[in-house]
Amino acid sequence: TIASPTCINFDSNDNMYIGGHDINYVFRSTPSYTTRVAATNSFTDHLDYLIFDNNGSMYTNDHNSNRVRRYAPGSLNGTII
Repeated sequence: TIASPTCINFDSNDNMYIGGHDINYVFRSTPSYTTRVAATNSFTDHLDYLIFDNNGSMYTNDHNSNRVRRYAPGSLNGTII
């Protein structure tokens, strides 16, 4: 169970990504498994949005600090942009 999910999106491979207000991770769900794919810290766990660009990078917002983070494909840690 994922606590307080607030954003769900799909990548180009139809994998589902889920983020939320009360978790410190973004989860990827496929028909076979669900796993953590991106980490935030305890001060930035208030995600509202989750999107992908054409290169497969994932972007999330940091509601509490008014920031956007970019996660390169396969990266667990994002870069503030």
